[in-house]
Formats: sequence, structure tokens, C-alpha cells
Amino acid sequence: GASADVYLSIDDKNNQLVAIKCMDKAKIVKEHGEVNLRRELEILHKLKHSNIVGIKNYKETKNYHYIVLEYCNGDNLESYMKEYIKQNKAPLNEFYIQKILQQFVPALEYMHKNQIIHRDIKSQNILLNFDTYPNVPNNGNLPQKLTFKQKSLNKPFTVKVADLGYAKDLVKDSEGSTILGSPMYMSPDIVEKYTDDDKEHRKYNTSVDLWSLG
Repeated sequence: GASADVYLSIDDKNNQLVAIKCMDKAKIVKEHGEVNLRRELEILHKLKHSNIVGIKNYKETKNYHYIVLEYCNGDNLESYMKEYIKQNKAPLNEFYIQKILQQFVPALEYMHKNQIIHRDIKSQNILLNFDTYPNVPNNGNLPQKLTFKQKSLNKPFTVKVADLGYAKDLVKDSEGSTILGSPMYMSPDIVEKYTDDDKEHRKYNTSVDLWSLG
């Protein structure tokens, strides 16, 4: 992304693969970057759900922030759908979409019950992990990436909601008001803030995530 790179790495202590989100302090917008980072860390620590990417550690150096997260071996849903279309000459079928939603919706419901709006629900922020393949090092080395054939949705898999960088905790503020998200997935509640004369006072709530999900 604009302010972060994500690396696959090895947690030697626990013998697990992890994803490390590395943020260059020089690239973080000064006015809001540090505030957004602290908010993301607070929300990551607050949310504990099997279908939300979990935080494992956090480190800060002079020049970088590092957030150590769960690793998902199946990449994101956007990449998967593109490869699926390429291989099958057809869009992802409805049965597979239902299987994905059966895991994604409870995670979103859990977030909303905890008064968290994601604000950037999109296929790039939905990760897939194929449970048949354990996320452990291969003799101390990084394993080969899974092939598309190995990433079959007929095999056991876990859906993970990712990237809480735009998320908002409504416990601290009863409604959202900031213009955030990805344009193609933004709800009318947020889009209208661009043009409404009273845009600074227009508020929105967890329902914006439902639009994005649709």
C-alpha cells in the first residue's frame, strides 16, 4: 500500500509463518498517521475472532513500525477470483460465495457488536487460508507458495477479515464522519459526504460495511 509493505517471515520461537506489516515512518502522514496506527493496534488487540486476522506482536524502531500478524497462505479473495476466472472462464460460482460468506458474516457481526466499523470492506481485504497446509517453515526455510490447484474451495479453508487500518471504534465516538474507504466499495452514506453542503455534520454507522459487503 501507500504507507506499508507486508513481508512473509518466520517466528523462530513458535515455529510458525507470520505476516509482518512494515510501515515507514517517513511515509506516514504526519497529522493522522500515528493516530491511525494507534487506533489500528487498539482495535486489533480488542478483537479476538477466528475469522479476523489476529495480531501477534508489535515493534517500533527509529524509522519503522512493525505489526506481526497471522499469516494466511491463500492470498486475498481478489487475487483468488482473478485466477479462478482465468482458469475456469467463468466468475466464482454462487456455492463458493455462500461458503465464504458463511464465515465472513459472523466476523462482521462480531465487529459490529463490539462497535467497530471496518470502513474498507473489499475483496482485497478478505484473506483465505487453506487449512490442509500448515503455516510452518519448511526445514527452517520459507515454503513454496500454494498453487491454484492446491487452493481449492472444496478443501477446508478459513476466511479472515484483514486490514483494520481504516477501522473505527464507536465506543469512543458514537458515529463515523470521516471520508474513508475504496471508491468502488463506498456506501452512499460516505460518498454523499463529498457533495453534501452539510457534509461535515453528516454521520454514518456500521451499516456502511453492509453496503461494501454487498
